[in-house]
Amino acid sequence: MMKTKKISMVVGLIMIVSLILIGISFAKEGHQGGFGKMMILNVRWWQNPEIARKLVLTEDEKNKLDKLYVEKTKSLIDEKAAIQKGMLDMRELLEAKELDKGRILSDFKKDQTVLINITTKQFNYIVDVRTILGADRFKELEVSLHHPYTHESDWSKDSHLE
Repeated sequence: MMKTKKISMVVGLIMIVSLILIGISFAKEGHQGGFGKMMILNVRWWQNPEIARKLVLTEDEKNKLDKLYVEKTKSLIDEKAAIQKGMLDMRELLEAKELDKGRILSDFKKDQTVLINITTKQFNYIVDVRTILGADRFKELEVSLHHPYTHESDWSKDSHLE
């Protein structure tokens, strides 16, 4: 009976860790809104001359977008580090001879809070971009980013979490 309970607890914990890893993967890649949202999050798209011309971006808007991007990127670096530390701690807890279920669940909740913070920061960034561009240009940006260019250019390689 005791052996079955331990096995089910370990299986449950493995599932929890798997969910954490999936959440980290989605947060890292910016998948919460599809390809266009990922590009809005992870690329300095306003530096692409074709997109900047299509959206009629002013230098002031480009500067605001640069500042916003750097602020978002710096804050996500800290969040990513917290997730990586949490994963390391979780691994140690799961490999310990004596299982501390209370601590594991507590750490899991902390990791989930960090994932929520990451998603919230990414969403706020998209809202800030929308505020700068307005409704029509934001829609045009989404359309432009859903149809990536056939050639690879430097602007598409700028990811904040690689």
